[in-house]
Amino acid sequence: MSNKKQPTKVTGTVEQHAKYIFDRFIIPAHAQIENIDESSADEFAFYIATKAVAGYLGSANDLDSAKELLLSNIECICKDIQNEKKGLGILATPMGKPA
Repeated sequence: MSNKKQPTKVTGTVEQHAKYIFDRFIIPAHAQIENIDESSADEFAFYIATKAVAGYLGSANDLDSAKELLLSNIECICKDIQNEKKGLGILATPMGKPA
């Protein structure tokens, strides 16, 4: 008998997978780092974001379109965060912060 671990079958949408990874790994790691040093937690979040962006851009067939899509989404995210800070309650759970 082999002790090889069988690969986990992946089911669900890509959005569900991203949410799972974020909720299961990124948020807890961010919270642990934030308990030690808030500035380091911000730096961690930045590095995670840049790795994700680099991976997306690196896999894009049309780099210019991918860049425009990212920039457009960043603008929307910034507006959502500005509204959240104004108390409009748009964001469900900012990273590492209780709902």
